[in-house]
Amino acid sequence: MKAGLIALCLLLAQASFAQTVVRAAFDVDRVPVNQPATATIAFDRTDRVWCGLRIIFGDGEVREMRVEQVPVVVTKAFAQPGTYAMNIEGAFVGRGLKSALACSGSATSGQLTVFDPVEEERKAQAGRAAKEADDAKVRAAEEQVKALQARTAELERKHKLQLEQQANQKQPVKVPPVEPKRPPTSTKIPPKPQSPAASKPRDKVPVF
Repeated sequence: MKAGLIALCLLLAQASFAQTVVRAAFDVDRVPVNQPATATIAFDRTDRVWCGLRIIFGDGEVREMRVEQVPVVVTKAFAQPGTYAMNIEGAFVGRGLKSALACSGSATSGQLTVFDPVEEERKAQAGRAAKEADDAKVRAAEEQVKALQARTAELERKHKLQLEQQANQKQPVKVPPVEPKRPPTSTKIPPKPQSPAASKPRDKVPVF
């Protein structure tokens, strides 16, 4: 009977001042499976706190605890990959003389992503393989475009050459004019003209 009265007095003393949960958060955003993550639960006061909490982790585990010091720090390891959020609410904790009334207020933490390193590495390798395959397809397509451009340029060059040949065949053939043959030039020196005295016949001289 005496112990019950003492516990009641303690509970009434707890109710005389506020003990309100204001914030809950995981210290990290991502954590591998089976690796503990740390979470912090803050109250509206930093002096002595004496109240009960219920922590719902989202994977089926629920913890109830009596708060004696703030902030409250808890650790939790998740066995399955996924996204989890921690919900905090007040709860009466009945432990005889160590019983505690429920804390006021509630809080929900941000999301914690739990991943499987082996599965993430497998996905990363698959992603790299897919990227390499896509890059190879892009390079093959670029090579095909280059080959097609080269083939088109070669066909255009041949077509242009064919047109030029056809144009040359249609044009009349220009025959250079034939110059008339000139009579051969004589190399003989013409005789000098004789003077009239030389050309006059001489008188015969009589012989005696």
